[in-house]
Amino acid sequence: MRPSLLAAGLVAGLLLPAYATAGPSLLPRGVWVGGQIYAPGSVVQHDGRTWIARQDAVAAGVAPGTNDSWVPLTEPSTVVGARGPFGPLGPIGIPGPFGLVGPVGGVGPQGATGQAGALGPTGPAGAPGAAASGAPTSGRTLRLDRRGRATVPVKGLGRRSIVVLQATAGGARVRVAPVVTGVRTGRFTVRGTPRSSFRYAVVG
Repeated sequence: MRPSLLAAGLVAGLLLPAYATAGPSLLPRGVWVGGQIYAPGSVVQHDGRTWIARQDAVAAGVAPGTNDSWVPLTEPSTVVGARGPFGPLGPIGIPGPFGLVGPVGGVGPQGATGQAGALGPTGPAGAPGAAASGAPTSGRTLRLDRRGRATVPVKGLGRRSIVVLQATAGGARVRVAPVVTGVRTGRFTVRGTPRSSFRYAVVG
């Protein structure tokens, strides 16, 4: 018999003389279980105290302290034991379900200005503007020779005059746009795609 239960028996002998003289012997039964029937003299632990069953058998489910079927042998201890060590870390649980989508956040601050992009390709040349009133223009389409050159006489043309050219359809396919290569008094020279057509206008 364990010392604690032996001491319980001694206390029972002092508190309950009938046990010491004609009562049943002590029957250590450990922790009280609700589904068991306890014979007289059964000693159990319940709710921090030690209890002993009286001479009548205790029915199943009758907990110590609910009626006079049990007699307390000890008072509950008020001493708190030291905390034991932490147990090992348990396994990682399975992921839970995804939560609901939160509300849309506010607009953030404007970012820094990025670097300038690369320069794009040169666009096609626009059509020449309308000639000034009284300025010389070609009344007909002119054509470069087989070497891609032409000299155009213009009455009143000066060295400071500006000549604007426009490639036109009707000649060879233009691979090189016509350009003015020189302006002299009374004439100017042009170079471009051989046998291609053009018109001109004098500005200023």
